[in-house]
Amino acid sequence: MSSALLQALQTRMQSARRVLIHPCTGADAEVLGSAVALRDALQEMGRSVVLATPEHPPEPLGDLLALDSVDVDDAGEFDLALRLAADGVLAVCSGSEELHLSCGSRQDPRGTGPFTLGELVFDLLENLGARLDGSVARALYVAIAWATDSFQNDRLTPGTHLRVGRLMESGLPADLLARRLFREDSLGFLRLLGKVLAGLTVALEGRVVFGEVLWTELSCLAPEDDLPMRLAHRIDQVRKSELVVLSCEQRDGTFQVLLRSRRLPAHQVAAFFGGAGGMRQAGFVSTDPPGQVRERLLEALAHLGA
Repeated sequence: MSSALLQALQTRMQSARRVLIHPCTGADAEVLGSAVALRDALQEMGRSVVLATPEHPPEPLGDLLALDSVDVDDAGEFDLALRLAADGVLAVCSGSEELHLSCGSRQDPRGTGPFTLGELVFDLLENLGARLDGSVARALYVAIAWATDSFQNDRLTPGTHLRVGRLMESGLPADLLARRLFREDSLGFLRLLGKVLAGLTVALEGRVVFGEVLWTELSCLAPEDDLPMRLAHRIDQVRKSELVVLSCEQRDGTFQVLLRSRRLPAHQVAAFFGGAGGMRQAGFVSTDPPGQVRERLLEALAHLGA
């Protein structure tokens, strides 16, 4: 992350009186937690802030982060618009000037981090002199814990622990938040998860795990946009697996295929099917049933030398 860009954005935020925060489409806990931290911190600093939240936020974020839907079209003009995604912050300033702060990359040996959006927002708010306690600390913890898979994946650095330690000094109930994020769910969801786990298959000596769920099973639960994402996150538990593939049937008979990777290039695999994403998370939509997707996906991995 460029210190010059960070300083430039801090300057814009200090002068802006009305700020729009717009999470990316399909925003998860990392993005929404970061967005809420910015909203609450800037409001405490006297700014007028509008956060464009999804109509149905992922569970359990609605109550954890106090997310309310807002009609941005009726919110008026803004001095600064912040667009948040897992890879960083895009700031659109008055006069159409753009600044893009990116999270550090493990692929870049010069990357110095931070490697998660929550940590980037932590540094930004700290440099602005914002208070990192209360709802701000809660939202940042949610963002960082989710991005690091409860402090277990390769985005974790010593700096991550130092920042979280600072948040916990404010009296943050980290144990309760972690339980809500990673251990609790509805009985209906857990029963569906059990069916998916029971039907898992593997390939390439266990390196690739395949799961599937039918629309009749998904539709039995309350309509939640993030159900497939939550299922994919929970089945990524098979020992020695490097890529999890979850095919979720949709109402129109197509399949939403989610990829979760520890080592294999999820975004390159998704590109074979016209999809997109990042190294660790990607996806695509397929008209083929899961069996055919499995065959084509293994061909894609062979082509990639994986």
